[in-house]
Amino acid sequence: KVKDDHEIDLIRKSVALAEEAFEAIRAEIKVGQTENYLAGLLIAELRARGAETTSFEPMVAAGANSSLPHYRPGDVLVQRDQPLLFDWGALYKGYCSDLTRTFLIGRVAPRIKEIYQVVYDAQQAAIRFLRPGVTTRQADRVARDLIEKAGYKDYFGHGLGHGIGRDIHELPTMRYNAADDELRPGMIVTVEPGIYLPGEGGVRIEDDVLITHSGCEVLSTLDKTFEACHIV
Repeated sequence: KVKDDHEIDLIRKSVALAEEAFEAIRAEIKVGQTENYLAGLLIAELRARGAETTSFEPMVAAGANSSLPHYRPGDVLVQRDQPLLFDWGALYKGYCSDLTRTFLIGRVAPRIKEIYQVVYDAQQAAIRFLRPGVTTRQADRVARDLIEKAGYKDYFGHGLGHGIGRDIHELPTMRYNAADDELRPGMIVTVEPGIYLPGEGGVRIEDDVLITHSGCEVLSTLDKTFEACHIV
């Protein structure tokens, strides 16, 4: 659960590689490409930058597929006026990163824009709450309460996040119905609330967060505001 300084440095590098690879393909995202094509570009960029491989098979989900939290990319085409969700990570010297960004291409349906802001606010609230002594259920509840108050209780079906390290899913598990572990300095967890509307689309935003002695540090830096993730 708790990482030493060397492990933290390796995870920082893994996060940086994942971000660099994504920045390299972002300008290449175009309507008419397939999910598989974009996943392949991402894998190639990760390896070109020194990652051993991906930390898991990248998820690229276009349109309504973004409402499936554990989707595998296929030959579905990227289309205008639909969300496009990327969930990816690097494996660097045995250590994983795990990030998600949801892009909105063209005209954004009002409900999708609404859930984007709710997810963004829920993630920001949870990150502000993270510090030593907080429990995993408490952290999950901060984000879940905000999503429930917005009317989307039934559309956030997974936990807030999980530990990462040598494995992509490690303890602690931040979920309201999982073991209630106390966060400690040196833990690195994902913070990844989402809202998934069947047949319409979904939004998830995920960052990797280090628990410090005084609070927490977000290791990932890719912009996640609506404006930054709206591709006109």
